[in-house]
Amino acid sequence: MDFQANDVSASRLGNRSRHAAPQGCYLCAGDDRWCAIAVDNDAQWRALCKEIDFAHKATATLQDRLDQHDEIDAVITQWTQSRSAQTVMQSLQSAGVPAGIVQRSSDLLADKQYDHRGFYQYLDHEAMGHIPYAGHQYKIRGYDNGPRGPAPMLGQHSFEVLAELGLTDEEIAQAYATRVIN
Repeated sequence: MDFQANDVSASRLGNRSRHAAPQGCYLCAGDDRWCAIAVDNDAQWRALCKEIDFAHKATATLQDRLDQHDEIDAVITQWTQSRSAQTVMQSLQSAGVPAGIVQRSSDLLADKQYDHRGFYQYLDHEAMGHIPYAGHQYKIRGYDNGPRGPAPMLGQHSFEVLAELGLTDEEIAQAYATRVIN
């Protein structure tokens, strides 16, 4: 629509926005740890400036921030990279700035809220042992929100699927014998 109305072609923005700045994922202390920060308005910008000791830029307008996004990103990264992602998130959130840790799978497995909600169910897998499986993101009373069983082994349901597709027992046996399927 922007092209039709304004003759502006869409382009990739990465983590940025045309309507908010700064916005991005910033490197923190630790092994490949990051925190997402999204400043949506002037009040959040002033709070961020106070938090990262960038007060001389607190009066920058949105257009100033969009124009100087690279410089601002460098200042934010200088501040975040000496702090843990958890510390960055907590201090910015406490100041009213939207921020969140970019979580790894291992972070999600240890997440207290996921544990409290019973999001993960542990099932016995034939090859991998007792492992976690993710449930649904939502809960509906009276509805089982978890997986019905562990992930199948390679070829575990081939016979049933091929039979459902109309192959005869003999055709399926021939496919096994000639190693078309395993």
